[in-house]
Amino acid sequence: VMFHAVTLEKNSRLLEMLLSIVTPFQFVVGKLLGFLGMGFTLLVGWLLLISPIIFLSAYFSRVLFETTLFSPGILLAGLVAYILGFLFLGSQILAIATFGETERETNQYLAWVIFPTTLPFMFLHLSLMNPGGWWNKFLSYFPYSAPLGIILRLGMKSISPWETFLCFLMLSLFTALSIGLSYKILRVNMLMYGQRLHLKTLWKFLRS
Repeated sequence: VMFHAVTLEKNSRLLEMLLSIVTPFQFVVGKLLGFLGMGFTLLVGWLLLISPIIFLSAYFSRVLFETTLFSPGILLAGLVAYILGFLFLGSQILAIATFGETERETNQYLAWVIFPTTLPFMFLHLSLMNPGGWWNKFLSYFPYSAPLGIILRLGMKSISPWETFLCFLMLSLFTALSIGLSYKILRVNMLMYGQRLHLKTLWKFLRS
């Protein structure tokens, strides 16, 4: 949703008007927090919708909330992972939406950001066969798969508290770097408005 909204704003030159009122940093943070709130509202709505099914299942089986996945610690970790993961990916999607000239062009770059997030699902069998193996550790440290990788390891009890903290710390650092990079790309787009921005030119501006 954010990708299409920002692309539409750019193509209709609404983005140029917005950036004349707010700074690029305010635009990036405002977009991320706005869509984060919308996503969280949808998440809460879905949870409220399925809560009767969960409580009925718990009443009849009496074991649902005894499982690890419904422990308060994992629920809290899931909330933190959701927020950090959204900010990390959202900032990159925002940068990509302002980078390309057309929506078709930017969709090609978007695939490179979305694909790594599917790794925990694509190789779920590896995670289940060896919960404490190197693959699960890689998923929990790699920023694109860390939000799901950390929760997966917590559910399988294959991660210690200190390592959980370290994974979240690394994800937080990558999130801050991603937001800063998105801000810089938006600034470059403002300086070169009306000109085609190439990766080589972008890299030159980012290094300066």
